Amino acid sequence: MNLPGSHVEASASGSARYFTGKPCARGHVAERFTAARACIECHRELNGRWMTGDRLKNRDKYLAIESASREKAMRDLGVHGVKARSRKYNLWHNYKITTEQYDALLLEQGGVCAICEAVPSNKPGPAGRSGYLHVDHDHSTGVVRGLLCNTCNQGMVCVDRCADWPARAALYSSKYRRA
Repeated sequence: MNLPGSHVEASASGSARYFTGKPCARGHVAERFTAARACIECHRELNGRWMTGDRLKNRDKYLAIESASREKAMRDLGVHGVKARSRKYNLWHNYKITTEQYDALLLEQGGVCAICEAVPSNKPGPAGRSGYLHVDHDHSTGVVRGLLCNTCNQGMVCVDRCADWPARAALYSSKYRRA
């Protein structure tokens, strides 16, 4: 496989990796990940160290520190504050939008799903989600298209993978419809 020779070329072509032929900061001449610009060998070394050596020997200590950190956040922010902080992080990390942009998009859509116009439920759903619509985005470009309910969001995954999916689904469904 012929890899792009720079990060810019890899980003433009949508390639997950690229190869410059130059050594990284640690001296490895290896492929690099486009998203992180990290050398694959450095990545392997760092991940290999994560649960070996010091961390493995002191696993309970590290878990206790993480647990204490979570407990402190709960004391300082409360349950709703922690959830709001997590939501803010996830919106930015996954879609590069702020909570204000999400709220503006929701207001623009009239507070309903962009496809079926369903109102989001306030009942806890899968994974404790409640009252929020999913951010629909183009997986190849990252552009946010709108906010969708869970059912429509799952349907869009099928449409993105196969453009004639709606026609195929209708044909399939009609085969089993009772007359």
